Amino acid sequence: MRSRQEKRVGSSREAGVSVRANGSTAELAERYAADLATLFITSDVSVAPDPDLPLDADAATAAGARFTEPGGAAIIEAQRAGGVRCDRCWRYVPSVSHGDPAGLCTRCVDALSEAMESVG
Repeated sequence: MRSRQEKRVGSSREAGVSVRANGSTAELAERYAADLATLFITSDVSVAPDPDLPLDADAATAAGARFTEPGGAAIIEAQRAGGVRCDRCWRYVPSVSHGDPAGLCTRCVDALSEAMESVG
Protein backbone atom coordinates (compact mmCIF):
# COMPACT_ATOMS: atom_id res chain seq x y z
CA MET A 1 0.00 0.00 0.00
CA ARG A 2 1.64 3.24 -1.13
CA SER A 3 -0.04 5.18 1.67
CA ARG A 4 1.97 3.16 4.18
CA GLN A 5 5.20 3.50 2.22
CA GLU A 6 4.71 7.26 2.13
CA LYS A 7 3.97 7.30 5.91
CA ARG A 8 0.44 8.71 5.44
CA VAL A 9 -0.95 5.61 7.15
CA GLY A 10 0.78 3.59 9.87
CA SER A 11 -1.09 0.36 10.60
CA SER A 12 -3.68 -1.03 8.22
CA ARG A 13 -6.40 -0.13 10.76
CA GLU A 14 -5.52 3.53 10.20
CA ALA A 15 -6.62 3.16 6.57
CA GLY A 16 -9.91 3.61 4.84
CA VAL A 17 -10.32 2.07 1.40
CA SER A 18 -12.46 3.21 -1.50
CA VAL A 19 -13.40 0.84 -4.30
CA ARG A 20 -14.64 2.18 -7.63
CA ALA A 21 -15.73 -0.58 -9.96
CA ASN A 22 -17.78 -1.35 -13.04
CA GLY A 23 -19.49 -4.37 -14.57
CA SER A 24 -19.44 -7.68 -12.72
CA THR A 25 -16.62 -6.40 -10.49
CA ALA A 26 -18.95 -3.68 -9.16
CA GLU A 27 -21.68 -6.25 -8.51
CA LEU A 28 -19.22 -8.45 -6.61
CA ALA A 29 -17.82 -5.53 -4.57
CA GLU A 30 -21.32 -4.33 -3.65
CA ARG A 31 -22.41 -7.84 -2.67
CA TYR A 32 -19.54 -8.19 -0.20
CA ALA A 33 -19.17 -4.53 0.81
CA ALA A 34 -20.03 -5.22 4.46
CA ASP A 35 -17.19 -7.75 4.72
CA LEU A 36 -14.47 -5.91 2.82
CA ALA A 37 -13.10 -3.91 5.79
CA THR A 38 -12.56 -7.18 7.65
CA LEU A 39 -10.99 -8.80 4.59
CA PHE A 40 -8.69 -5.83 3.95
CA ILE A 41 -8.00 -5.38 7.72
CA THR A 42 -8.91 -1.69 7.49
CA SER A 43 -11.25 0.57 9.42
CA ASP A 44 -13.63 1.32 6.58
CA VAL A 45 -14.40 0.46 2.97
CA SER A 46 -16.66 2.40 0.65
CA VAL A 47 -17.85 0.88 -2.62
CA ALA A 48 -19.06 3.01 -5.51
CA PRO A 49 -20.20 1.75 -8.91
CA ASP A 50 -18.45 3.66 -11.69
CA PRO A 51 -19.77 2.62 -15.12
CA ASP A 52 -17.39 5.11 -16.79
CA LEU A 53 -14.28 3.61 -15.19
CA PRO A 54 -11.64 3.24 -17.91
CA LEU A 55 -10.10 -0.18 -18.40
CA ASP A 56 -6.66 1.02 -19.49
CA ALA A 57 -3.50 0.87 -17.36
CA ASP A 58 -3.35 4.66 -17.05
CA ALA A 59 -6.51 4.61 -14.93
CA ALA A 60 -4.70 3.75 -11.69
CA THR A 61 -3.98 6.65 -9.35
CA ALA A 62 -0.88 7.30 -7.26
CA ALA A 63 -2.69 6.06 -4.14
CA GLY A 64 -4.32 3.00 -5.62
CA ALA A 65 -4.21 -0.16 -7.61
CA ARG A 66 -6.13 -1.16 -10.71
CA PHE A 67 -7.59 -4.59 -11.31
CA THR A 68 -9.15 -5.82 -14.52
CA GLU A 69 -11.03 -9.06 -15.04
CA PRO A 70 -13.37 -10.27 -17.77
CA GLY A 71 -16.56 -8.27 -17.37
CA GLY A 72 -15.27 -5.49 -15.13
CA ALA A 73 -12.53 -3.48 -13.52
CA ALA A 74 -11.83 -1.73 -10.22
CA ILE A 75 -9.61 0.96 -8.79
CA ILE A 76 -8.88 0.52 -5.10
CA GLU A 77 -7.45 3.49 -3.21
CA ALA A 78 -6.33 3.78 0.40
CA GLN A 79 -6.40 6.92 2.49
CA ARG A 80 -6.11 7.76 6.17
CA ALA A 81 -9.30 6.80 8.01
CA GLY A 82 -11.18 9.54 9.79
CA GLY A 83 -12.66 9.46 13.27
CA VAL A 84 -11.37 8.12 16.57
CA ARG A 85 -9.81 4.76 17.39
CA CYS A 86 -11.82 2.14 19.28
CA ASP A 87 -9.84 0.94 22.32
CA ARG A 88 -10.87 -2.68 21.76
CA CYS A 89 -10.68 -3.40 18.00
CA TRP A 90 -8.50 -0.42 16.96
CA ARG A 91 -10.78 0.46 14.03
CA TYR A 92 -11.24 4.17 13.38
CA VAL A 93 -14.93 5.06 13.65
CA PRO A 94 -16.95 8.32 13.68
CA SER A 95 -17.52 8.12 17.45
CA VAL A 96 -16.93 5.90 20.47
CA SER A 97 -18.90 5.27 23.65
CA HIS A 98 -18.55 7.65 26.58
CA GLY A 99 -20.35 5.56 29.21
CA ASP A 100 -19.34 2.25 30.71
CA PRO A 101 -17.41 0.87 28.89
CA ALA A 102 -15.87 4.03 27.43
CA GLY A 103 -13.88 4.36 24.24
CA LEU A 104 -15.55 1.53 22.29
CA CYS A 105 -17.27 1.48 18.91
CA THR A 106 -20.88 0.32 18.71
CA ARG A 107 -19.80 -3.05 17.27
CA CYS A 108 -17.56 -3.72 20.29
CA VAL A 109 -20.19 -2.48 22.77
CA ASP A 110 -22.69 -4.89 21.19
CA ALA A 111 -20.18 -7.76 21.27
CA LEU A 112 -19.39 -7.17 24.95
CA SER A 113 -23.09 -6.87 25.85
CA GLU A 114 -23.79 -10.14 24.06
CA ALA A 115 -20.89 -11.84 25.84
CA MET A 116 -22.07 -10.57 29.23
CA GLU A 117 -25.61 -11.84 28.56
CA SER A 118 -24.32 -15.30 27.72
CA VAL A 119 -22.25 -15.40 30.93
CA GLY A 120 -25.37 -14.64 32.82
